[in-house]
Amino acid sequence: MNRMNKTIIYQDNVSAGRTCKDKQDKVESCPNERIIMLSKRNKTRKIVAILVLVYVGIGTLSICASYPHDILWSGDWVVFPVLFTFPVTITSFVYRFVEADILYPVFIIQSITLIISLFIADLIVKKHFKKKNDK
Repeated sequence: MNRMNKTIIYQDNVSAGRTCKDKQDKVESCPNERIIMLSKRNKTRKIVAILVLVYVGIGTLSICASYPHDILWSGDWVVFPVLFTFPVTITSFVYRFVEADILYPVFIIQSITLIISLFIADLIVKKHFKKKNDK
């Protein structure tokens, strides 16, 4: 059944007998539209979180393989991922430039970067859906 053709009549104190199809109704006044908007927002948040995780993961992998004595090093393939993920790997890159032997601080730095990146991405998604909701 097509959601656009369906008319939902609901009874409450505010809007007795009005339908969710009315153009003047906002998402808050129509319960089903609010549920649909929340499910879209949650789906978008999951997709964005996966993309951020992959982006930071690629950066972490490329930083951990940036020196010849590293296990994953096999040539100059590291240059492109490091340049692509430079905004999230800059602190780890500086650390590896100063101290190349120990890897566990790189994982700590990248974990902190992942948490910050997820927080910023979530704020952007919430702001986007709030603007969409206000229209």
